[in-house]
Amino acid sequence: MLLVTSFVALAQQNPALPIDPNVRTGKLENGLTYYIRNNGQPENRADFYIAQKVGSMQEEDN
Repeated sequence: MLLVTSFVALAQQNPALPIDPNVRTGKLENGLTYYIRNNGQPENRADFYIAQKVGSMQEEDN
């Protein structure tokens, strides 16, 4: 049982992804981390994607 529990815990740890050198990153005072990258296609447009770390895996026990 302990062996199975260990494998489950290891499976939930994701290795860090390499960051593209063309990506500008930063963190605001409120904790928001941002990533900005210039994209030439399509021209004269901006795309925004929001990824939120929310859910039961991010909750802390009280």
